[in-house]
Amino acid sequence: MAKARAAAGAGSREVASRAFAEFRVGLERHIAGEEEHLFPAFEGLHGFSPDAGPTAVMRGEHREIERLLDD
Repeated sequence: MAKARAAAGAGSREVASRAFAEFRVGLERHIAGEEEHLFPAFEGLHGFSPDAGPTAVMRGEHREIERLLDD
């Protein structure tokens, strides 16, 4: 993200766009990994429902991140 901001600040729209795309892919991969692997394991270990507890809050935060990425 820092690379994208720096490029945008320098007026290099193409470099900024590529850097943001790379950032987005990495962040989306991170979110998917948490939701597909980490959260279910954590919920199973601690007896949380996917609809309640800390993982539910984090899923909500992920949806907000996705909305912000689209903006």
